[in-house]
Amino acid sequence: MIRSALLVGGMALAGSSASGVAETLHTGGPGAAVVPPGGTFPADRDKGSFHAVRFTAAEGGMIRAIAFEGVYSAGERPPEDDDFSVVLFADGPSSTTPGMALSGALKLDVANRTDTGVMESGRKVYHYQANFLSTCYSVATGIPYWLSISNDTSVDSASGWEWTAAPGDGQATAVSSGSQVEGFDAQGSANLVYSLESEAFSYPDDGLVIVRPIVTEDGRVILKWRAKPWESFYVERSVDSKSWDCYTGPVYASGSRVRVIDAVPPVGCAFYRVRKSQWSVVNPNDYDGDGVPNGCETDPFYPIENASVQRDEPGDATDVREFQCSADFDGDGIPNEIDEFPHRPWIDPNDYDGDGVPNDVDEDPYDPTNTNRIGGGE
Repeated sequence: MIRSALLVGGMALAGSSASGVAETLHTGGPGAAVVPPGGTFPADRDKGSFHAVRFTAAEGGMIRAIAFEGVYSAGERPPEDDDFSVVLFADGPSSTTPGMALSGALKLDVANRTDTGVMESGRKVYHYQANFLSTCYSVATGIPYWLSISNDTSVDSASGWEWTAAPGDGQATAVSSGSQVEGFDAQGSANLVYSLESEAFSYPDDGLVIVRPIVTEDGRVILKWRAKPWESFYVERSVDSKSWDCYTGPVYASGSRVRVIDAVPPVGCAFYRVRKSQWSVVNPNDYDGDGVPNGCETDPFYPIENASVQRDEPGDATDVREFQCSADFDGDGIPNEIDEFPHRPWIDPNDYDGDGVPNDVDEDPYDPTNTNRIGGGE
């Protein structure tokens, strides 16, 4: 059995479409290239501002990418890297607010960010083409859903991002000031600018890396490529080099190499491609850079989750995460890095079990019920 594969650092490769033209499943308001914006809606996780818009899918299918437009706060230069996330909801009972979130917030990787040349209240309007990183949403024709897009400008010290809307009433909107996945209140209607795409957008051609996969005798496919320490990547797989599915990610470089094994590749031909995430690890002890150690997080690769939701209430010793997060595991006042026994709260470092018998003469310095001294006696 022969399997051919290409592994690339971008979306453009021989044998597949590199045009970036995706099949549109649904479109909201027209973009700035068609009509000047008619307003903006704050949508920044750092500011706790979220908006959602109701839509009924014109075409059913898998959403692999999304295009939308927005502005940064007045006078702000756009950050080097954006940190967008999307949530798709079922329709709420009253159809005026989102219902149940169909998943948590899914991260986006921005393939292209373009200055439209149009201004909104003195701010440049940008057009974004972004792909889902690790999973995708599926929508059905004629079924109403709600969509929320947000950025996190705190990663680059910017002061806010807002989703633009075209003039006109458009579709029902809702607003939340605390969470992107719940707590929305009805707001009115707006023509928010976005489109849902069934195919991923092409990435710029710079930084493409081609790697030959290894096919083992037992049929597994091994992919290996060089990278800088802690760079992150997403691997996609296809059976025809045209339609791609998210296979795995993020995967991180350990040292100078990345290694991925597909133990059960598709029958026949299998194609692979890898793209470097715009968001790569800086601190190996805090993958997403949100200030919460990896061991303390439910998702150490997602910076939207911070200490306030990751750490347990103080004093709840039943929560493993609190134990892992502590700088003094056993609470004896001695920091873990200099504590000889960081997981055992000894009363006295010279008397581990606190039985009054010094360690050097204690028959069992770890058993407080044994007060026998070495050589006999108590």
